[in-house]
Amino acid sequence: MLKKCTNCANSFEDILDKCPKCGKEVEESKEVEESKEVEEIEFFIKGLKWKICAKRAEDALKEINGVIEVSIKLNTKEATVKYNTLKVKKDCFKKVLRNKGMDVIFKSDERKCNKCGSILSEDEFFCKKCGKKYVNEIEEEDRKGKIKKIIIGIIATIFVIVIGINAINISKEEAKEEYISSAKIFTISAQKYAIESQETMDITLRYWSENIFEDKHGADIDAAILSAYVENTDKFTNCKDNKEKINAFYDNIKNLPSGLENDSDLISLRESAQNLYSAFNQLNDAALNPSGNYNSYTQERNNLISNYNEKNSDISSKLQ
Repeated sequence: MLKKCTNCANSFEDILDKCPKCGKEVEESKEVEESKEVEEIEFFIKGLKWKICAKRAEDALKEINGVIEVSIKLNTKEATVKYNTLKVKKDCFKKVLRNKGMDVIFKSDERKCNKCGSILSEDEFFCKKCGKKYVNEIEEEDRKGKIKKIIIGIIATIFVIVIGINAINISKEEAKEEYISSAKIFTISAQKYAIESQETMDITLRYWSENIFEDKHGADIDAAILSAYVENTDKFTNCKDNKEKINAFYDNIKNLPSGLENDSDLISLRESAQNLYSAFNQLNDAALNPSGNYNSYTQERNNLISNYNEKNSDISSKLQ
């Protein structure tokens, strides 16, 4: 290392006390003196979790008069600070970072048992007094932070599961109510259309009877049935349209809602709806396509109406 003469500016080895050129005794420069007072210290920063925390800590340390250089490692929560010991005391680092919501743990501090507080040597990792493994405050903070995250994660998972189960249950209840509502609409509509089918059959029977006993509506039965259709076209057309309408209503209930395929109440309700649907179609088909003779058709009408009323009573009792 070289010294510089303040008289002639000559440089020479620092082992000499006098300048070999002019003979003047040379004192060490202020910069050299100050360089001897520069130290580097390493410590842990407690409460350092995010990049923004590390930036805040670094900026706060750099603002201290006498701090020359600061380096912080977020992953290990370690700080390395180069500073002038004449201007800064190491306790200043604690004070500054505590104001930022953090704390300092110097590596030179005594190692104490986390449980009983006994002093441990550098090579002791288990307390001789209580047997607890030594964990420094930073590791302990990390451990607690991880446990906290795990607990929060478990709680959040449970919360999501509970909400999901409730949502599924609510969804199933809504689907069940919607199915029952559709079954009611189907039943009410079928009853209305069944009455119209019955009225249409009665028109056919009236024309048939008048042809037989009063010699009306043509020369024979076929002519009478044709007259019934021509003179009551709206009734027959409605019967035909009703068949398409009831098919549309039935389509809404012929399959059970997803997830409710094993619901005993709905299974029973669907079975009753199928029976009512079949009874209606038989009645409606007979109204649109009369066959046989007057007596057989009259008997068919009565049997079909009786069968329909039976199926209607069955499904109505389940919808109450």
